[in-house]
Amino acid sequence: MYPRSSLGCTPCNLSGRFESRKIAVSECKEFLQIRIGKTEEPPVPSITQLFHNYPNPFNPETTIRFDLAKPGPVTIDVFNIKGQKMKALVNDSFIAGQHSIIWNGTDSKGKPVASGVYFYRMTTPKSTLVHKMLLMK
Repeated sequence: MYPRSSLGCTPCNLSGRFESRKIAVSECKEFLQIRIGKTEEPPVPSITQLFHNYPNPFNPETTIRFDLAKPGPVTIDVFNIKGQKMKALVNDSFIAGQHSIIWNGTDSKGKPVASGVYFYRMTTPKSTLVHKMLLMK
């Protein structure tokens, strides 16, 4: 049915998926497959969301998570309290799903920014969302 190794193990079927069967480790020394539960892709979010960064306050970096209900272009920019753009974190197209990025507390030139309040703004074709974060050194 499927190609077998010299030891009688079935590494995979022709579609590249592993065949699951019980074997003794001594039967197959070429590889060992362990299958735990069913693997599924996470569900696509029903709405586009921008989550609060964590940790917050942060030093030296923070994670920004966002969900996209539909694929498309996304920009995420960081601004200081004066409204000056410090850094463009994201300017790309993404698939629908859950995503995250890390900001390391630097500006567009790679220099560390000062302690203080910063805002991050996510823009998609249908929404603009903003959250506040605090960098403490």
